[in-house]
Amino acid sequence: MQPIDPDTGAVGDTIEPQTEQALENVRSVLAEADASLSDVIKVQVFLVDADDFPGLDAAYAEVMPEPYPARSAFEVGGLAA
Repeated sequence: MQPIDPDTGAVGDTIEPQTEQALENVRSVLAEADASLSDVIKVQVFLVDADDFPGLDAAYAEVMPEPYPARSAFEVGGLAA
């Protein structure tokens, strides 16, 4: 899910608000299906810059409920477009 605010089209300047917005977008989609973030069992994250991982991790821990779902993160910034 992309970190785009559906009301404004804005994208946060750093990974923390981007992560929070992406998870809020997921939460909204899940709510439409009568589900919640507690129902998530696996998350895949694609980072343009691996140096953003600590910020992503901090925001993720603030938003996702424990026990955290399985997660994998990949740096994709160096891949060919």
